[in-house]
Amino acid sequence: MPAFIYRALGFVFVMGIGYLLRHRGLVKKEEARIFSTILMNVTLPSALLLSSQSMKVEQIALLPFFLGIVANLCLLVAGYVVWRKDRQKQAAVMVGLSGYNIGTFTLPFVQAFFPASSLATVLLFDAGNAIMVLGGNFSLASQLTNQVSSPGLWRSLKPLGKSLPLLVYLLTLTLAYFSISLPQNLLSIFSIAAQANPFLAMLYLGVLLDFPVSWAGWKELVQGYWVRLLTNFCLAGLVVYGLPFSSSQTWMILLCLLSPISVLAPFYAWKLGGDGAEAANLNSLSILGSLIALFALLYFGP
Repeated sequence: MPAFIYRALGFVFVMGIGYLLRHRGLVKKEEARIFSTILMNVTLPSALLLSSQSMKVEQIALLPFFLGIVANLCLLVAGYVVWRKDRQKQAAVMVGLSGYNIGTFTLPFVQAFFPASSLATVLLFDAGNAIMVLGGNFSLASQLTNQVSSPGLWRSLKPLGKSLPLLVYLLTLTLAYFSISLPQNLLSIFSIAAQANPFLAMLYLGVLLDFPVSWAGWKELVQGYWVRLLTNFCLAGLVVYGLPFSSSQTWMILLCLLSPISVLAPFYAWKLGGDGAEAANLNSLSILGSLIALFALLYFGP
């Protein structure tokens, strides 16, 4: 059996452990924040710093960065158009559909299945994605639907300055651009936490998985997922046939577009008056869908 299959089964196994821990009552969903805190502030930054040592200067291009922003804008527009007749839910749906969970989902896959040099495109895409996920989508959805709670774009983007992963993204790209090497002793320390990132990320996603929804609620849930899926399919076509990416960059962007919805989307959807549980269910559905699609792409990919 190919090594790829064993790695894929390992990822599913760890997610299954997280799911069982949650549904056996050993870990509560609220306690998943602990996993998230460790991921976003310890293991993910460590993995990013290690990746800077294998990036090449020519890989640092701005197109993936802007594409990360544009992809979020396309999802916002799709939600705005499809739910234009339901003004009450429109803003919440726009935010609930948007954003990409790359740091705790796609990045561990890239770590496990691709050389470290492939991370540059993923990091650039996620840097643009982070700007939208951490406030940009919320602000634009508020303003486009004339929500009273609109905080203004600048105020919504203020948390970016406090986002450790985004700051480490910028540091990582800077180190790679100027070909600055970190001391080997320091890298060996970071490598311990970096190697734990894929395991912890899959465990965290398993804990998050939940579908407390009636059969009647599945129709709307699937509708929202299909809108996101079709939008990303159109974006994938643009990447493959319309943008000047190399073969390696194209595959990395496709992996990013297959990422599930951002874990922050349900929170912002709730702030805009939506059903937080419904948004969380959509998030869980996107994790399962992304897992299947990503394994398929990895199997048939390069």
